[in-house]
Amino acid sequence: MKKAWHIAWKDVKLRARDPSSFIVLLLMPLVLILILGSVFQSGFQSTPFKVPVAFVDQDRGELSSILKNEVLKGPELSGMIVLKELDSPEEARNMAIEGKVACAIILPQGMSEEILKGKTATILVVGDPEQSIKAGVAKNIVEQFALEATRRSVILSTAADQLLSRSLIQPSEINGLVSFWMENAPAAENLIEIRKNTAPDQNRPSSAMDYYAVGMGAMYLLFAANYGARSILEEKRRGTTIRLLTMPVEPFAILSGKLLGIALFTLLQFLLIILFSAFVYGVNWGSSIFGIALMALASVFAMSGLGALLASFLRTEGQVASIGPAVAIILAFLGGGMITIYGWPSWAVLISRLTPNRWILEGFLSLMQGNGVKEIALPLSVLGGMGLFFFSIAGLRMRWRGDV
Repeated sequence: MKKAWHIAWKDVKLRARDPSSFIVLLLMPLVLILILGSVFQSGFQSTPFKVPVAFVDQDRGELSSILKNEVLKGPELSGMIVLKELDSPEEARNMAIEGKVACAIILPQGMSEEILKGKTATILVVGDPEQSIKAGVAKNIVEQFALEATRRSVILSTAADQLLSRSLIQPSEINGLVSFWMENAPAAENLIEIRKNTAPDQNRPSSAMDYYAVGMGAMYLLFAANYGARSILEEKRRGTTIRLLTMPVEPFAILSGKLLGIALFTLLQFLLIILFSAFVYGVNWGSSIFGIALMALASVFAMSGLGALLASFLRTEGQVASIGPAVAIILAFLGGGMITIYGWPSWAVLISRLTPNRWILEGFLSLMQGNGVKEIALPLSVLGGMGLFFFSIAGLRMRWRGDV
């Protein structure tokens, strides 16, 4: 193992002295992080979801009062619904049609009385086609209110009929009884159900700089791995590998040293990206130092293995130099490093999870949200399994082909 370490360290020092490696593998990702993080920052600035609504109450009854004051202006919805009360239905319609509000809600005269009698009442909702999502939210709230109000009115009507049929109350007492039930009904916020689902992008970082630091860092991990793997083929062409085999060094030690050299060089490059982006760009990599270290090692292990695997199937360093970067860019695109993963369709999410880039993103984005090692167990396991698979196949291919 000592001989393998010496070979690995020698390879790292040789590559570190190459000025082109500094430009391509360190300067370029940092420039891309800065550009992408600056350009797309607006897409990461969260703004409150507001639904402007024009509201016309021609009913002035019990149910319209509950809908306006206790539902739309209630604690659950007051932060989302922006209510503009009007007297004219025509004005409300025009505001919706002209896009000044997301929708207009118009309550007709006698609505409360009709519903409480078990009859049909119409609530008019006029939506702006350009704000269909917001209009749909308001429409669903009104529909849920109407359905629940109708259900409760049916219960009231049935109960009143039963009391009348058994002569427990007089017909003249019905109105007073209904008013009593309305006043003592359960809280209005229970009249509709407000569902708050956890968004699929709950690990979304606070800035584009954070996101693209991970995305570009993951892509250039494969660039660095390809750069290291290319040297194996270059040494074979120059006859350096043959000279190593004549020395008292086991072929396994040579192969292990070469693969370890790829991983060390890739790790060095990634650590420099993390440190520079954290101290210069202000990227938040998370509060768990141990979690960051584990994710960095797992990421490097997977990408180094993939770089070695690519080199084991290519015959010349020129092929690695041309095909390797193309593969890195494709995987970065599929894994979400170039286009943010939020809102992707299910089939695209499935494809992205086949790439190490996606798991690197998920692990680091979780850490950026303040999570620890426990929450990144799955990305760590997947990346570790990928790295082991890639290195195993690469090692067998290189031994079989005679690269070392």
